[in-house]
Amino acid sequence: MSQSPLAATDRRQAEAYGKALDHWSRLVQAGNSHSGHERNCVFLNTAGDRFANISGVSGLDFYDDARAVAPVDWDHDGDLDLWLANRTAPQLRLMRNDAADAGSSVALQLAGTTVNADAIGARVELFLDGRAEPLLRHLVAGNGFLAQGSKWLHFGLAETRDIDRVVVHWPGGKPETFNGLQAGQRYRLVQSSGKIEPVERRKRKVELAAAVLAAEQGSARAAVRLASRPAAPVLRYRDWSDAEQTVEHSPGRPLLLNLWASWCGPCAEELGELAQRRSDLVSAGIDVLALSVDGLGDERSAEPEALRGFLQQLSFPFSSGVATPEIVDKLELLFARLFGRHIAFPVPASFLIDATGNLAVIYKGRVHVDDLLSDVAQLDIDDLRDWASPFRGRWYTQPTPFDISLLGREYLRAGYAEEAEPLLRAEMHAGGGPESRQLLATALSLLGQTREAERRYRESLALAPRSARTHYNLGLLLVDDERPGSAIEHFEAALEIDSSNADAHFALAGALLEIGRSSVAVVHYRRALDLRPGWGRAGNALARQLAAGADPQVRDVDAAVRLAEQVCRGTNYRVPELMDTLAVAYAAAGRFNEAVDAARKSAKLAADAGRTAFASEIEARLSLFADEKTWTEPK
Repeated sequence: MSQSPLAATDRRQAEAYGKALDHWSRLVQAGNSHSGHERNCVFLNTAGDRFANISGVSGLDFYDDARAVAPVDWDHDGDLDLWLANRTAPQLRLMRNDAADAGSSVALQLAGTTVNADAIGARVELFLDGRAEPLLRHLVAGNGFLAQGSKWLHFGLAETRDIDRVVVHWPGGKPETFNGLQAGQRYRLVQSSGKIEPVERRKRKVELAAAVLAAEQGSARAAVRLASRPAAPVLRYRDWSDAEQTVEHSPGRPLLLNLWASWCGPCAEELGELAQRRSDLVSAGIDVLALSVDGLGDERSAEPEALRGFLQQLSFPFSSGVATPEIVDKLELLFARLFGRHIAFPVPASFLIDATGNLAVIYKGRVHVDDLLSDVAQLDIDDLRDWASPFRGRWYTQPTPFDISLLGREYLRAGYAEEAEPLLRAEMHAGGGPESRQLLATALSLLGQTREAERRYRESLALAPRSARTHYNLGLLLVDDERPGSAIEHFEAALEIDSSNADAHFALAGALLEIGRSSVAVVHYRRALDLRPGWGRAGNALARQLAAGADPQVRDVDAAVRLAEQVCRGTNYRVPELMDTLAVAYAAAGRFNEAVDAARKSAKLAADAGRTAFASEIEARLSLFADEKTWTEPK
């Protein structure tokens, strides 16, 4: 069933639509088709409103991912030929109509004088002798999906008939009659002249030799030179002692960042050439950092010592180390924003960062040193457009500046606040409105810059006081800053704007507990669960209060056990926090043996996850349950 944000009746539907739209967008940007092989469909009008599907016998239902069809009398033989456009190869097909019994036709070209020159919008009626109903054509701009056929209006005549007259209803509705037309000809009809102008039918001999379509062999090498250069993100890697390092370039020197793998043949050839041409690279002032991506994907992995030995065998003289998933993720996000494509990089892949820290060239596949030296020699030319373009041309616009704001949002969504912060700050200073301030505040909050984050949130609210998201985010910031009383004000404001915000109900309940308002907190936990059934985190928090809340008036032990069991079943009894709450609920119900078993399993899960402090807390509660004592949440 199709969805629309306008048709959404609550927040969950709107959120689901947004997630689905984002997923669809990423699939398309990764090069996927909407539906795949869409064979051409051909229907024959048999009589009135009845059609026969003749797709198979027409010869037009190729196994292509077809998109557009444009009719035109390409060879001027009086019948319509078809151009077919496909998303996949072959991207273009010419289907010539060589039907022996095609009959006769007449073709008309309209010329407007007081209306638009092509007479777009005209309606043309062609009357034949002995036939009361006219043949009808409309002249439109765009006569199919992604297609525009010829503006010549083609009237197919099943048999040769005398043409009585043609009536042209010019755009605006004024009719004009033209006489003297003959079948098998082409005419130009000029508005307000009443005369026909014969146009010579120049038969063109179109030779189409049958051929087998061979698949194109893609190149293993591609260099993308950027006319508008974005700043390279902060990139960190592991050196051979497993210490974290930051990718840095020496002042005034370009850096080639190379990603390679030990199992990749072209990588070894590339690294070998870089090693052999060391003196040329040093003379050109180029630094090189080679990082192994072994084991980051589905590929084979190798131990660091083996990787280091691999480079030593090549006598590789430059800096090296091991790439982190973060490096690859950030570079792919940057590439996706540059080109609107979410694709994984091949190996080898290299990135040339210029002397100012901006990304200048992306090399997909092996980079040859001579190409690298040529690119570095041209990094500082005044006009980068010809250098960046794969072919020469005449430019009539300036290069489009790289949109840093969208990249900043991509980084923030992926959790890279350090990269997002300067880009979002630049967007704000460039005239960004309340949303840019809200996003910047979120990045600052993730970076621990609480005071400035609060200031930016309040600036955003001053510009857009009815923003539920900004109120909610500011409330979270204030909770983290141990100001639950102030946070409550903003959670309540968010819910006044959007009462279906389950996250705001949950956050408000937590803040209310901090100031001892347990009974109201329970109400909001319940509301959060109503809005998002099966939400384990909210179910666990509510069960905890019902079983062992500091306020005895909010307790409902039976309901706590049912809810805790439901939440644990939903996670296959594998989450230590949920199992801990189940143990607390069992103890509150006097089921101490079950409480001990649940606590033991919870402690083991926490210990196996390396959470020793939490495991110790659970062990302390386990001792209480073993002594048939209950647990009460601290005030």
